[in-house]
This record gives sequence, structure tokens and C-alpha cells, in this order.
Amino acid sequence: MIKGRTQGRSYSYSRLGFPPGDTSHRFGWRKWCRFPSRLPFLTLMNLTLIIGNAIFYVNSRTWTAAMKNYCPDLPESPLKTGIYYEPSVMDIYAYNPYGGDPRPELEESWDNLMRKSFFRATKDEMIQWGEYGDDSIELENGGYLAYLRVYGELHCMDWLKRQYSREDVRIAKNITEKDRDHCVNVLLQGVRCRADVALSGWFLGADNEHKPLINRTAANHLCVNWNSVESWLAPRALEFRDGVPERSVTPEGHVEHHAMLQRSRYH
Repeated sequence: MIKGRTQGRSYSYSRLGFPPGDTSHRFGWRKWCRFPSRLPFLTLMNLTLIIGNAIFYVNSRTWTAAMKNYCPDLPESPLKTGIYYEPSVMDIYAYNPYGGDPRPELEESWDNLMRKSFFRATKDEMIQWGEYGDDSIELENGGYLAYLRVYGELHCMDWLKRQYSREDVRIAKNITEKDRDHCVNVLLQGVRCRADVALSGWFLGADNEHKPLINRTAANHLCVNWNSVESWLAPRALEFRDGVPERSVTPEGHVEHHAMLQRSRYH
């Protein structure tokens, strides 16, 4: 029996399954690695590992770019902000709290939707998004006045809805043709920027075989989870006191109420 010693403990090679006198196991791997015929195999293994890592890196970069390009107006990295995407099926026949005749419930729905229009961004975030400048509006309680552009589109939808609700004379008389064209342009560019390429097929309705209809409910979409947007904005909300938003700081260091915030209905 051949015995060895490791860290003060003796062991028997025969107990490890090697016959007495056989010490080849101590040199077998070293000889195998030195054998010239093994070199191509080891080289192939290394190349496979390198290529696999390269493919993973390229695919991960492509996926990230696709997410940013899908909705470029969101913060630079939705994964870092907690804003995320999810599969969704649009149901255009479901109850719509933002439509119908003028009524208190309609006002409340739009006010709640637009409540987080303005938010507080840090200086680093403004620089990261390419939005910081000497004329950026600094807020009294820290940070800078910021705005996700999706709320610009929602604001235009709100205006157009109220304009065509003839009973709301207060809103209708204050909107000019220039205002309408501006909102149509905002919505048009937003739609074309994030073109919805989900496929919808035409079909003949059961009640009228000669009238083609389009299936608008079955198409799957990749949508931003709206709750995740509002959750990200919630801790950045502006501070209001008695319905009055916090003030801005002028370049000279004076604190005053900014006209943009004074006109805001959403608080």
C-alpha cells in the first residue's frame, strides 16, 4: 500500500481506487495537457467560449437598444428607473373614463391622469438626458422642473376632447386653430415615432357581410406598464400648499412663482 501525506493527514492511494504501486494518476493530467494532439481541442474550447461571450454581449446590447428606440422619450434606462414593458391586448370597447359628455367624473379622471405631469429631476439626470442648461428652471425645494413628453401628448388629447365637447365653452373659446394644429402635430409625431406595427386583419361582420371590419382587439402589443411610470414619478412630485405649487428660483437667486406652474390645473 502506498501512503501519502497532505496537511499532516495520511491517506492511502488504494482507498482512492488506484492499485498499489500505481502513481500515474499524479501525472496523467499533466501528460494529457502536454500531449501535442490535445492542443487543437483546448484551442477550440477557448475559441468557443470567446465566441459565446461575444454573441451574448452583442445580443444584450441589441436588446437594450431596441427597448430605448421603442420608446425613446422615456428615461435613458427604464431598467434602472423601474419602468418596464409588458405584453398587452388593447380593448377599445372597454369602459373609457376619459370619454363621454362633460361631467364631474370626466374632470376627475383627466385630473388624476395628469396629476404627475411636472416632476422634480436632479441636475445629474438633466445632464444625462441632455436637458440641462443655464436657463433650466430650478425649484425652491431642490432639483429642476422636468416633464415626461408622454404628458404633452395626453395634454393635447385633453384639450381636443374638451374642444369638441361643445358644452365646455370655457375651454373651447380659449383654444385657437394654432393650438389645435400644435396638438395634432404633437400627436402625429408621437404616433409616427413609436409606430404601432401590431398586425390587425379585416373581416366581414356577421350582421353585414358586405361591410368589412377590422379586428382591433386581438393584436398583442408591447406596452409600458403605466403604473410603473406613476410609481417612478410619485417620489419626485412637486410640493403643493393650498393648491399652489412650489416656487422656482431665478438665476439671480430670487424665489418666485413660475408662470408654467401657476397655469397648471393638476395638483
